[in-house]
Amino acid sequence: VSALIDNSYWQSAGPLVVKELIYFDALYAYYKTGKSLLDNDDYSTLKDNLSWEGSSVAMMKANEALFITAIASSKRGQAIMDDAEYATLKKELQSEKSWVTARGQDALEKLGLGSFLGYLHRVL
Repeated sequence: VSALIDNSYWQSAGPLVVKELIYFDALYAYYKTGKSLLDNDDYSTLKDNLSWEGSSVAMMKANEALFITAIASSKRGQAIMDDAEYATLKKELQSEKSWVTARGQDALEKLGLGSFLGYLHRVL
């Protein structure tokens, strides 16, 4: 929540970015801490909603979501992994030719719409 309050881009970007952030936080909490931030129905609804809105976030593999979460957490000053872990994960994703390390525009950006990934690509 503090990430949204303290960041003017995310405040003006709209509800899609907020949904994407909730999705990342839910994935991270589930896979890293074992805690569910959303119940199964709410998670499914959020994922379906993101898919219908054209967000590429809902189609990510777990290691892609972890990479994006690591970047976002670092930008908030709350790193979730050290530099060596980050470098290893990034290298793994680059060797897989993952789109999250390619720094290209996602489908929504190409349409001129704001997304969380678009924000990350601009600040990196």
